[in-house]
Amino acid sequence: MPNHRLEGNSWETNGLQNQTARGGGGGRGRGRGSGGRGRGGFNRGGRFNGAPKPSNNKDDIPYVHLPDDSPAITLNVSSENITAFHGFDSVFTTKHNFPVLIDNKIYGSCDHYYQICKVTDLTGVSSDKLNRGVRDENGKPIVETIEDAEKKSHSALAKDIIKAANISKEKVDEWRNSKGLETIQKALHAKVTQSAHLREALKESGDNILVHAFARDSIYGTGCTIPAIKKWLDDLSKAGVKHLKIPATFPLNKTTVQHCPVFAQGRNVLGVILMQLRQKISSGEIQVVDMSRIFNALRVNNAPAEPMDTSSKFGFISDTKSIGTF
Repeated sequence: MPNHRLEGNSWETNGLQNQTARGGGGGRGRGRGSGGRGRGGFNRGGRFNGAPKPSNNKDDIPYVHLPDDSPAITLNVSSENITAFHGFDSVFTTKHNFPVLIDNKIYGSCDHYYQICKVTDLTGVSSDKLNRGVRDENGKPIVETIEDAEKKSHSALAKDIIKAANISKEKVDEWRNSKGLETIQKALHAKVTQSAHLREALKESGDNILVHAFARDSIYGTGCTIPAIKKWLDDLSKAGVKHLKIPATFPLNKTTVQHCPVFAQGRNVLGVILMQLRQKISSGEIQVVDMSRIFNALRVNNAPAEPMDTSSKFGFISDTKSIGTF
């Protein structure tokens, strides 16, 4: 079976993008797309080190053509029809600080919940280090808070714990592409029901292609930076391709995630999930959760100040390097 497919004016591919997207991998892209909320920072490859390289491979999840009778979201192919994001500031990323309520506990971000689940599932142990900052519905910490001399991100802490437990990279990758997929979708769905900021950002993105422009991730991101993404889309347009299709059914599972086409040099699974949630908002399928009681509880219990629904409604540009979303 060929690794790319051209049907009328739509394109489905599992490899051709890599031939057309490499030329613009470096450089400095700000991810503005058509503007709007949720954009976040950008990545720099460094003057001498070149563009950052993915830690995984787009083919870690096999590509399977989306059946013609399956629900699909159709996207217009244009380098001007994207909203690109990554970094810590963007409301679209999992590391964006928002006190998300999941299973009666409050986590500092979607990534916080994800990293705790990853460590617990892979090691069988609940880590107090990772649980610091988790609060109950009354805003009270579930473990004693101790200030560490060295501050580390949740993903860095999780990596250290998993390494110390001698969990292989293969086991981590297997979890990431299976149970991890379920976990991040659960967290993002909870966030979209609770965060007016995220709902408004998704609405404002219109019909744009949401692109997780993260060069270090070829599964949840595009595996390259914005110039390469734009070049890839321009090449598709020159070839007469007008549309891309992604699966519309949320949540993705181990079968339907295979229908996510290669996008530039990655699968852009995070972007696909967000576009699915955007469609659910548009069709009135998202039940909004009133978070005022939770926010008040956090204020009463002196929780660290974090962006909530009252945070800035506009995108940010950040020089902070993204360490990784998952």
